[in-house]
Amino acid sequence: EIYIYDVVEGWFIEEIVARWIDCQLRRHFPEVKFTVEFSGKDKGRQFVFVKERGDETSTDPDLTITLPQGRFYFELQTSRQGRRDIYDIKESKRNRLAKKEGVLLFALLPSEGTFFLIPSEHLPKLKVRVNNAWGGKLTAYVTAEQIEKYGWGYYNFSEGFPPSLVEKLRFYADPQ
Repeated sequence: EIYIYDVVEGWFIEEIVARWIDCQLRRHFPEVKFTVEFSGKDKGRQFVFVKERGDETSTDPDLTITLPQGRFYFELQTSRQGRRDIYDIKESKRNRLAKKEGVLLFALLPSEGTFFLIPSEHLPKLKVRVNNAWGGKLTAYVTAEQIEKYGWGYYNFSEGFPPSLVEKLRFYADPQ
């Protein structure tokens, strides 16, 4: 029962963030044609109660933004409890996104309405641990201290994309 609520809530937050990203792209790049598409394995919004095959879930990023100069990826994670000292992401998701051009967007929703971003090129620097709360899975983690130190957040959703993300996306948006 809790699984169903967690999954539906996750889909709901993904929808909100995807629409916010779409609005921000239109605001910053009004002349650019682009698409925002769900690209993870759960893009069809299917429940997986029992994994019978390994391909029923994936570590593909949640959103693919297709712009004139290429694709940019967003992996979305949430913290319903708000700010913490440590945030985890599955090691496999971290590794997959690190090989692509994109960001990990960690939304603190609905608790705060804020987020932080970790550019994909910084993901390999995150340390790994065995996370007992996640059934002993390996997770990469980021600390609140790192978020502050590297200027990855915390940003308010109501203020839009931070300048660093706009600049990163400009490379993909501007015709060359």
